[in-house]
Amino acid sequence: MEKLLPWKITMFCTLIVVSTASQNFNFGSFIHSPIYSKSNGGEEQRELHRQKRQDVTLGISPVEYTVAVEISLPDSSLLEALRSYLNSLSFPVSVNASDSAVNISSIDVTTVCTSGGPQGTHCSCESGYEWPASACRAAPACPSAAPAGESCPCLVQRPPRGTYCQPQSAGVPFIYIIKMSVRLDKDFEDDLRNLSSSMFKRYKSDLEKAFTKGYKSLPGFRSVKVAGFRPGSIMVQYELTSAVNMPPESANTDAAEALDRSYKIVPTSFEVSSMEVHGGTNISISPDDIFEGDTVTMTCESNSSLGATWHFPETFSRGRELPKNDTIDGKSTSTLKITNIKLEDAGYYRCSFMEWINNVSVIHVAGTNITVSPIKIVPSEDVVIVCNGDTKELSCCTDRDMQFFTYYWKINGAINISGTTTATHNCTKYLLQANESQCPADKSATKTDYTCELNTTNGARKHKVISVTYFRVAKKVACNSSEIGTGEDGAELTRPCRNEANHPVRGSITYKCKHNLWEIVGNSCLAVPVDNLLSAAESLVSSPEQKKNLPEFLSHLNRTIKQQQQSMKAVANLKAVVEILNMVSVVPVAAERETMENFLSTVDTVISSPAKTWKDFVNGTSQLLASVEQFSGSLQPINNSIPSISYDNLQLKGVVIDKSKVSDYDESFTFSKPSNLSGSVLINEAKIETGISTIISVAYSSLGPIIPQYKKMDEFIVNGLVMTTLINANSSLSEEFRIIMTFMKDNKTLKNPRCVFWNFSFSEDGGGWDVTGCETTENGDNVTCSCNHLTSFSILMSPGHDPWDTLDYMSYIGVSISILSLVACIGIEFVVWKSVTKARISYMRHVCILNIAISLLIADVWFIVVAAMHDTNTKMDQAWLCIAAAFFVQFFYLCVFFWMLTLGLMVFYHIVFIVHNASKTIMKALSFCLGYFCPLAISAITVSSTHPHYTRKKVCLLNWDESRALLALVIPAMIIVAVNVIVTIVVIAKMQRRSIGEKSINKEKSSLYRITKCIGVLTSLLGLTWLFGLATVIPGSPRAFHYLFTLFNAFQGLFILLLGILSDRTVWEALWKKCSLSSWSSQHTKSTSQGMSAPMLSISSPFSKTLNNWFGKTGKYQVSSTEPASSSASESTSKAYSLLN
Repeated sequence: MEKLLPWKITMFCTLIVVSTASQNFNFGSFIHSPIYSKSNGGEEQRELHRQKRQDVTLGISPVEYTVAVEISLPDSSLLEALRSYLNSLSFPVSVNASDSAVNISSIDVTTVCTSGGPQGTHCSCESGYEWPASACRAAPACPSAAPAGESCPCLVQRPPRGTYCQPQSAGVPFIYIIKMSVRLDKDFEDDLRNLSSSMFKRYKSDLEKAFTKGYKSLPGFRSVKVAGFRPGSIMVQYELTSAVNMPPESANTDAAEALDRSYKIVPTSFEVSSMEVHGGTNISISPDDIFEGDTVTMTCESNSSLGATWHFPETFSRGRELPKNDTIDGKSTSTLKITNIKLEDAGYYRCSFMEWINNVSVIHVAGTNITVSPIKIVPSEDVVIVCNGDTKELSCCTDRDMQFFTYYWKINGAINISGTTTATHNCTKYLLQANESQCPADKSATKTDYTCELNTTNGARKHKVISVTYFRVAKKVACNSSEIGTGEDGAELTRPCRNEANHPVRGSITYKCKHNLWEIVGNSCLAVPVDNLLSAAESLVSSPEQKKNLPEFLSHLNRTIKQQQQSMKAVANLKAVVEILNMVSVVPVAAERETMENFLSTVDTVISSPAKTWKDFVNGTSQLLASVEQFSGSLQPINNSIPSISYDNLQLKGVVIDKSKVSDYDESFTFSKPSNLSGSVLINEAKIETGISTIISVAYSSLGPIIPQYKKMDEFIVNGLVMTTLINANSSLSEEFRIIMTFMKDNKTLKNPRCVFWNFSFSEDGGGWDVTGCETTENGDNVTCSCNHLTSFSILMSPGHDPWDTLDYMSYIGVSISILSLVACIGIEFVVWKSVTKARISYMRHVCILNIAISLLIADVWFIVVAAMHDTNTKMDQAWLCIAAAFFVQFFYLCVFFWMLTLGLMVFYHIVFIVHNASKTIMKALSFCLGYFCPLAISAITVSSTHPHYTRKKVCLLNWDESRALLALVIPAMIIVAVNVIVTIVVIAKMQRRSIGEKSINKEKSSLYRITKCIGVLTSLLGLTWLFGLATVIPGSPRAFHYLFTLFNAFQGLFILLLGILSDRTVWEALWKKCSLSSWSSQHTKSTSQGMSAPMLSISSPFSKTLNNWFGKTGKYQVSSTEPASSSASESTSKAYSLLN
């Protein structure tokens, strides 16, 4: 004992030095117990000290002691100051005494007793400590504490001197969740039901701050969370989490005083409704690794004396055995057995034991997550064995280690040849060798089934069958490989993936025999870490605690994918990671920076995968875009804020807009690498009809090279950022919603920008770029897009000239020539009118041609005006101006159609009704009514029925997308073309009839020539142009139709000049009469002589012969007429010729 005395003095003095180092403490007394050590002579005061270990070094035996020291304080408020001081010490603390060195390694507070006050005396244990069972049996436990007779954290009286809290027994630390309520003497408002309302958030924040301040003095306090509000004045429901089962009543007053008086809390209304105890209740599962088909046993054990209640995953709906409850050694146990477990049975299982203590339900809870794995067997392909000593190896491989299974090989067939069984870490193999004596001739070419079966010790089993065909004579094979096998041309084999050094993989590769070589046609090889992540993600989304476990999973996912970045070159791994992102993106999650960074960092790593890998991954980028959109939409703001995240390949920014801070949404993005790109997003706050809106934008800098191009825009490429903007589902967009985005061009040399969005509905292509709802404005190196919806946007530009530019140039040049030709037509008609309109038929023909020319001329002028307005980006402030322009374009083009119809009907009338002729007045009245009144009626009805969507948004032409106003031009054109085709057929049929007396060969040829000329004139003038126009309206029509329609439509005026005016011989004769000098010398005779001295435009000149031969002078079609018989032969010929044109 004398040898130990210096140690006692040293320890005692050291503790005094440590405890009195701060002058802020005013200790009432300092009580300590004698310090003893273990010795050969015995052991004393065992409850006051504990020797932890003894080391022997160089003959010296240092001893480590645990010393219990009791300190009394006059004021309980000094307790926190003492705790803070002890926590600030740096250990070990060295003290030299009696020529001996002493190191104090730690000082822990284990037991705190408070006396006095309304609650009386309470002795509680600090976190990680509990009263021994003897103390719990000797003294009553605090209310709501564990029942006597077992370890407990709180007693209502001081235990015998020398008895203190001991370290908790091994196992999971206890967590106590106490569900409480308190009343606020205020009227309840409906905003307190809305988790997103500012009132709910303010109440929740203020109450949690006050409760945290009030309850933090409780031993083991962890947190306070307000769960909600309900009527009854205002009843506040909240949860108090602690590591110690300490009754909260002692701190209720402090919590009430910490809350602002405006809340009118009722101090006497605090009430404990229930308590959940996590810890002390153990749940065990057998077996540890569960496979589909296993019998799984779950055992739950608790100190509670009541029976257990089991809670199952939502997908667990099969019949199951009832749990068996029992009591063993004073502990309650409950066993649940699941036989033949299925994949859908995986999920979170929880058992709970409930008991009532002081009218409070105490629920002891334990839970675990079960993962069920399928037994995946990849067998070798069916083989052919020649019975000449040939050897073949059959195999069955799995993605797990073979130590989990017992394997068997079974044989069933006409030729039963046994083999030798071997095994590797994940395969069982069966080596066969067949000799001729083992293969009877009558059984050659028969198949034998070799079944490999894998079983677990808990009942799961799976098998695969491999067919072996035995031949006495060798069979010719096309592909032969020692590693893959043999097969005929077109045969497919599946082989397990080959493990590389430090890169274990799971899955299989499918080969196909092509041109005497095995080619890979399928590859499902996954890196083991990626495969584990995929399984974990499937378990996560089926777990009831998915929201709680998601942050930890995303952290693990991010770390693993960064380590496996080289594995992302394989398509199967890339597909798996995108599938994982897609699965977890729908889980609602708080917008914590770390959680968002882990998800988006994974996306950033995935985007960096090689472009070739993305090309082989069909619809990959579309799925990735959808995953990020879903994740952004699942984010729940914290304190009305969304943190900004930035990486090399993508950036995320977001805001929360509510009534208290109304403003525009204006965010910009700038990337420095891999390319210097920028962009911005602007939404006017007036366009969002809601009280609170969460708006999130994501920009991608390098998605362009890997995103597939929509086949209808394959000549365009992405030339800027890809930006996605989302607004939370609680918000609604106004009818006039517009989002304005500005994109910086990546390649400044590209042209023809188009604002596009990614349309996921293009299912046949997995999504594609679409221009619907967007307007494009080019401003130097930037492009501004204005769209009326939300999704992922970008700009497309073409490497060269837009192929439509060529059509524009053709239109401008052709329409200009057409206008000049039409002016010439009108001028010629004005000059020769009296000379060519003497006969009734000629008169009506020229009336139609003149009105066609005038209508087309005005339509072409309006077309030029509209095109000029579009090309110069002229913005029409007055909508009626744009409507007027579109109206006149429609009206005058319809006039052209209907005058063409009038001309066709006139031809039809005079061909069919030969013996009946109407007067000029009637024919002209009907013609003008048909030519102008019908188009006017159609145009007026179109404007009134389609307003305000009569015109397009970007150009003053008829609308197609919203109102289909373009049909008001297309349908009449189709009808007129059809009628004129019928007229052409009838005219041709009539022309094929021979006139009386015309039986010579020359007259036959002349008749056929007139038929050909009629077809060319009528088809070209009346139908061909608009047949091509109809073809361009059909979606996906070949571009050749666009060129042909543009060409024919632009040069219509020239066609009318050539075919309607200059092809008429009477026009040439009249022009000659007006222009020839010789016509003035003789008004009554005509020279029919022919010679070199004749003027060039003379009918008898060589040039006129050429025209006559071209337009067909020979022959007449006999038509009755009411004109005077004195008409000249030349006039009769002219009338007949005019009729054919």
